[in-house]
Amino acid sequence: MTIISTKGQSSAYSQKVKRMHDVGEIRRIYNGIYTDELHKSDEEVVRENILSITSILVPGAVISFKSGYTLKPDIDGNFFVVSQGKTRNIELPGCKIHIINGMPPIKGDMPLLNGSLFLASAARLLVENMYQNSRNRNKTKLFLESRMVDDFEAYGESYITNLISKINDISELSKKLVPACSASIRMAKAVIGGEYKPEGKRLSMFMSGEPFDLKRVRLFATLAMALTGHSFEHIKRENVEMTKLPFFEAYFSNYIEGTRMSVNDAESVLSGANNNVPKGDSHDINGVFSICSKRMSPPQSIDDIKNIHASITYGRDIPHGIFKTINNRVGMNEFVRPEHLTGTLKEGLNMLNFIPDPVAKAIFSQFLIAECHPFIDGNGRLSRLIMNSYLDEANLCRIIIPTILRDDYILALKRLSTNTDPSVLIKVMDKAYHFTSEIDFSTTENAVMQLNARNAFSESRDEHIQMESGDAEFSI
Repeated sequence: MTIISTKGQSSAYSQKVKRMHDVGEIRRIYNGIYTDELHKSDEEVVRENILSITSILVPGAVISFKSGYTLKPDIDGNFFVVSQGKTRNIELPGCKIHIINGMPPIKGDMPLLNGSLFLASAARLLVENMYQNSRNRNKTKLFLESRMVDDFEAYGESYITNLISKINDISELSKKLVPACSASIRMAKAVIGGEYKPEGKRLSMFMSGEPFDLKRVRLFATLAMALTGHSFEHIKRENVEMTKLPFFEAYFSNYIEGTRMSVNDAESVLSGANNNVPKGDSHDINGVFSICSKRMSPPQSIDDIKNIHASITYGRDIPHGIFKTINNRVGMNEFVRPEHLTGTLKEGLNMLNFIPDPVAKAIFSQFLIAECHPFIDGNGRLSRLIMNSYLDEANLCRIIIPTILRDDYILALKRLSTNTDPSVLIKVMDKAYHFTSEIDFSTTENAVMQLNARNAFSESRDEHIQMESGDAEFSI
């Protein structure tokens, strides 16, 4: 797609462009501006080529205000630039260029399109957005506060100190921007220990020593909304601690994490009669069973979460109930950073209080712990124990993830984490919930017979879990 302009061109060139237009080789999208794209709408052409078009209509302008952070029009089609001269607007198909009277390009502004357009420096963007916020009383300040936390966490204190120095330089260039410069400096100093009254929660928690992971909090909100909109059946199952369900819960929860042993060996470990199982594996299943063999209550605080972790990892050569101090990851996916754990968990637990359905609460709590991954090890086991504690509280059937569902379960977690799609996780967990409710856990023999018949122990991708309603396949 090419943008063609007759502005500032010779008469001969303009005549050539006119002939191309007359024969249908190009089409006009604005006075003096044409395109050879003949299929897309004018609105699409303008939005996709806003930088080229702006450089033609307002040469030498500086992209600033909120457009400086995105380099594209907002959802309403607004695109903001700064240029010397009268403030005015240019109406384009599906887009409006707002030209604000202000400073010309200054040191630090980045030239674009061979210098026909500029992008405001970080310091200038902050100041001019702060100026716009004071005039329009919009939500820009909340965005700027969050952005300041992002910058500090990405680049450190030296970046903020340098930013403040450049803001001071801007205050020397424009008397109009002095109040906005002062406000910007106060905000910047807030992330390095200065006095400041934040308007947004993120900077407030950062200043209190409990910053949170904004991306994860938004992800949790997406899951909470999806769960609230889903209707779950309430399947009663009281006194589960009197059955063999807790044993199989511990067995399958550990199998997911790589603790491979037969049902007979697992029973022997719990009875203390098996010395052939590796010590770490025996500690794993004993730790989980020590919690799930009793009726569980949901954690009421972060300390409760730490205490549960300490119980299930007792005897292991890892810190018990102590948050990680270095970040962990699976593949390329990094979990919540250590410095964000407390704040992020608190935000998640607060959301949990507003989810009314106990099954929805259970699924949300499981993902909260799995996605934060607060400990060096034991996070998966911990997340499933906490999930079932919410079901215990409501006298509902617990959820067991059998081996046959392991890959679906892990892929569903990954899909939500990377694609912000909660639908598959809800489907998998709801299926596991109903599957667990269909098994007779009165004796080990009954449970093993039914679990075998339904492929619960299978690791083959060619087999599928068997439900009372028939085969259950997932498309992930």
